[in-house]
Amino acid sequence: MLPCVTLQYRVYHSKKPWQITLRKDTSLFKYNVHKGPVMKTIYSLAASLLALASLVPSAAQAAPLGNTGTYTNIVWSVSTTVPEFARCDELRVDVTGDLNNSSRYSVYGGLNCVDGTSYPVSGSAGFIKDGTFFMSLFISSGVALQCFNLNGLSGTCRITKTGTNEPLGTALVTFR
Repeated sequence: MLPCVTLQYRVYHSKKPWQITLRKDTSLFKYNVHKGPVMKTIYSLAASLLALASLVPSAAQAAPLGNTGTYTNIVWSVSTTVPEFARCDELRVDVTGDLNNSSRYSVYGGLNCVDGTSYPVSGSAGFIKDGTFFMSLFISSGVALQCFNLNGLSGTCRITKTGTNEPLGTALVTFR
């Protein structure tokens, strides 16, 4: 049995009905150990719930634990219809995640251009159940590169403004 400390307060009304004052009534301070029939019912219900909860497997037990790994220097050739990126020809990224137990990964790297400019990119990528690849990357200039259903890691992607999803053009990515 657990002890319970009960503090009681008295309500004092003023002459104005909307004002109520609470004052701690120190003469009513009690230290009680609850042993009544209501508390016994609450304790038995809590014990039943704990026993039932121990029978249900937790999510942590169901998920296999894996080691995070990184693939480095993954490269796609890029050609785009967006004028800002017309001189960019290479997407070079690193991919990090649980490579054995997951189909979703963190992606980060750069969109490299022939004039030496490089735009940082970050986002996510992975494989869909049908075996196709998806990639959703944010480019530092407020633009998103969204590639869905890439067969053989190559295909056409949409380029949109981040936030408004306004289409800016397309990009053809070819895995090297």
